[in-house]
Amino acid sequence: MLARSLREVRYVRPEDGGLKRKWWSGSWGTDVIIWEDDRGTLSGFQISCAGHFVAWRRKGRVETGEVVERPYGYAKSNLKMDMIPSQERVGAVLELLALSPLPQLERARLSGFLKGFANH
Repeated sequence: MLARSLREVRYVRPEDGGLKRKWWSGSWGTDVIIWEDDRGTLSGFQISCAGHFVAWRRKGRVETGEVVERPYGYAKSNLKMDMIPSQERVGAVLELLALSPLPQLERARLSGFLKGFANH
């Protein structure tokens, strides 16, 4: 199962601007990346699975779409955004998170954020 294949990537280099990055990677392009500021406040996330993604950055909106190609690392140019965020993609990510081995705190805050979005 894709969700259960996720494993934490240790020793992840910080992003420019000082954001801390947490990363879990698994089979078939399944990745969960979380960005936090120095106080541990959620600054953004990207969750991708089987060629689809859901992402959010502080001061932005939830974005969904397709991963067009998968070179090492991520760049916005490799993501094809949906014109309107897809509730279906958000629902699939919520299912992935529910079954994932991520720490409970991480699952709860990502799921809580996305459930709030899904209910609007």
